[in-house]
Parts: sequence; structure tokens; C-alpha cells
Amino acid sequence: MGTAILLGVITFVLWVVEYAGGRNFISQPIMVGFIVGIAMGDMKTGITVGATLELAFLGATSIGAVIPPDAMTGALLGVAFVINSGASAESALVLALPIASLALIFKNFYYGYVKEVSYRVKADKCAENGDYRGIERIHWIAGCGMGVMLGALVAISFAVGSDAMGAFLNAIPDFVQTGLNVAI
Repeated sequence: MGTAILLGVITFVLWVVEYAGGRNFISQPIMVGFIVGIAMGDMKTGITVGATLELAFLGATSIGAVIPPDAMTGALLGVAFVINSGASAESALVLALPIASLALIFKNFYYGYVKEVSYRVKADKCAENGDYRGIERIHWIAGCGMGVMLGALVAISFAVGSDAMGAFLNAIPDFVQTGLNVAI
């Protein structure tokens, strides 16, 4: 349970640093792998898995209205599950892409319903009243709210699924592992 909470906190911190600092690339899979590797005591695996996932998510960028899967969350849980189970770096691909897509669903819900409906109305009222500090506060509350949601998603996913995911990763047949090695 302690590792799950730690991963949730790491998710929150990475999100806030990326949110506050602009596009600084701290949330890229290779950086996430490095940080999770240090936190879980296996930096080498963290970097190896992070680099593998970096290649998988390399072209995942937002163009127009298209929002790509959340590479940070996928990489974070992919690296953590691989380190926890001792599986290969290529196995993280099997988990990271669906996890990243799941995180995207949560992010879209947050942006579309929570942030747009709740925070936009409050920000508009602050703007009407000339309360620029209020707008700043709402901006930070909305951003940190996303970090809390993603952190909770990661912590719960790891706590509930670490044993099950470890068994799943170890059950991946050799021919699938070989195929992933060739694909990468």
C-alpha cells in the first residue's frame, strides 16, 4: 500500500510540475521511468522500461482537437508493474497503452464536465468582478484537481492490480514477448 501511495504522490507532483512549468518534458516516459525506478529501488529497469515506452509514445502528440493517450500515467504504471513483477521491459507495452487510454478517458471527463462546468462559471464571475487573483486561484485549483484525480487513479490501480498485473505479465507467452522485441 505504501508503494501505491508513493506512486500517487509522484503522479501528482509530475502533473503539477508539468502544469506549472509549461511543456518541460518531465512527464515523458523516459523521465517517468527514471523517477519511478529511483522511487522503487530499480533505476536501471526504470530507465530501460521508460526508454521502451518513450519509443511507443513518441508520436503521441496533441494535434488540433485530438488528445493522445496519457503517456505519463501509462508509463508510470507500466514501469511500476514491471519493476514489481520482474517482467521484461517489452511487457510494459501490453499494459501502458491501455492504461494510458483509460487515463485519457478520466482526463476528458475532468476537462469536459468538472473543469468546464464548475470552474469556468466561477472564473467568469471572477472576471466580471475584476478579481484576477480569483481567476489565478481557480486556475490552480483546477490544475491541482487533475493531479489529485490522476494520482488517485494511479494509486488505486497499483494497489488493486499489482499482484494481478504481475501474474498477467508473467503469463505472457514467449512468442508474444519475442514479437514485442521484434516490433520495438
